[in-house]
Amino acid sequence: MLSLHKMAAVFVLSTMAPLALAAHFTESYLGAEAIQTNQNYKLHHGRRVFKENTRDVSIFAGFKFSHYFGAELGYELQPKKRKTVSAGFSTAIPAGEDTFNDQSYAASITSTNSIQGHHPYVGIFGEYKLQSAHLERMRFQAMVGASVSKVKIRQDILSTTGTLPADYIVGNTLTGTRTKVVPMIKLSAVHDFTKRFAVRLSVNYQNLRLIRVKIDQDLTHSQSIRLRDTFGIGLGVVYLFN
Repeated sequence: MLSLHKMAAVFVLSTMAPLALAAHFTESYLGAEAIQTNQNYKLHHGRRVFKENTRDVSIFAGFKFSHYFGAELGYELQPKKRKTVSAGFSTAIPAGEDTFNDQSYAASITSTNSIQGHHPYVGIFGEYKLQSAHLERMRFQAMVGASVSKVKIRQDILSTTGTLPADYIVGNTLTGTRTKVVPMIKLSAVHDFTKRFAVRLSVNYQNLRLIRVKIDQDLTHSQSIRLRDTFGIGLGVVYLFN
């Protein structure tokens, strides 16, 4: 499993590739965008306990290798987001595979919960340029790719009531991390303001329901956070090299 530093190094090297190969490929570009993201969780495995609406940031680079097709590399960061909640059996944790253990029905936990994500990705896109005289600077892209997604979970226990597993004591911190390759789709509309600068509006999808993060647990309880698929709307700027 690659460490965060190694993934960052691989991304930096990969980002430079389109620029180094600009003489062989066309329409190389570099850009950055902010992405308003909706992230949900399975009931009893994080729903209403972790932050659901986050603003991610992304940097990306790409090039065209034919008139209609190209490749893009990017790195999307979901900054750490915290949420403090009091959770009883009707919401989330502690949970077994799908429901609360009987002894936890009358229990509740007040905790500060945080989630953070790192999503370097690579994809292949198809592009269509409008031929209209009024919209000749508009082009549309549809990209399919894969993201090496790393999700980090942290739960700080502030107070408890009722009978709970041994991990749930005031002052304790529970953590978990999971890295997995997941499919992604990005649909973009690009407007070229000049020969060098463009603005990009994108709709993003990541198949994060494949990620299940196990956090610290005692010997008799299994607890995990199960993500739902993520959707986001991004707005960014692009610098064109060709």
